[in-house]
Amino acid sequence: MLQPPLTVEKLLSMSDEFNETSVRALEAVYHPEVKFRDAIQSLEGREAFIEMNLRMIKKMDVSFEVLNIVGTPTCIFQSWNMEMRARGRFKGVMSINGATELVLDEDGMVISHTDHWDLWGPVWEGTPLRGAYRWLVGKMG
Repeated sequence: MLQPPLTVEKLLSMSDEFNETSVRALEAVYHPEVKFRDAIQSLEGREAFIEMNLRMIKKMDVSFEVLNIVGTPTCIFQSWNMEMRARGRFKGVMSINGATELVLDEDGMVISHTDHWDLWGPVWEGTPLRGAYRWLVGKMG
């Protein structure tokens, strides 16, 4: 079971699996008032963060490959590759390369979680409007 303080060593020992068990394990090291932010959303609170991840798991098969983790007692960075396979009507695969910045409070609990990734790269490549946009930009140039 994961316990505070969160450290680079503890993150390195965690599995790359992304499922309900791994998401729920984060409850132990995320502050109740954690702030989360990424390229498409911001939210506050551990419950909201956990629920966001559980919703994603229900809609997609998600896998992570953690590439590097470095940090200090108050801040941890990890770089990763994530692959998301949609289920249901809109099947497809999206690969995202990104990095996570975790800011820790004095007890080693995550108080801020920021995911840095390029929204326009993988998301834009998968949209049918991409061709129309390129055509329009070509006409303007």
